Amino acid sequence: MDAVPIRFTFLDGWLYFGADAALRKEVGHNVWVAVAVAAPAQSDRWVSVVARGTCYATEHTGTAAVDAAAQRGIVRLREQAGAPRPGTRRAARTSVVFRMHVEEMRGRMIDAPCPPAEG
Repeated sequence: MDAVPIRFTFLDGWLYFGADAALRKEVGHNVWVAVAVAAPAQSDRWVSVVARGTCYATEHTGTAAVDAAAQRGIVRLREQAGAPRPGTRRAARTSVVFRMHVEEMRGRMIDAPCPPAEG
């Protein structure tokens, strides 16, 4: 698998993200994952981060403490999605949430005109 867009959150050294069926299959074959994020920090500066680590389940982890920590990450991830609009039906759950223990993280801030200067 090459690159797929994900919604994510970072909490206490763990990156939480939703995985559709294709991504779940890939994680099932290889638990090592790399996540790259590029986001505007200001009107002319971008932050770029690459995190690498191992994926774990967020349900039935084996201990109550880890289950509770995973639940906090899931709640934060869902809060980012916002509340559903009134009168809309909730879609069937099509993804599961994984948590990645961040083993390595590298990043930098770059100056880049937004939008890029025309040349």
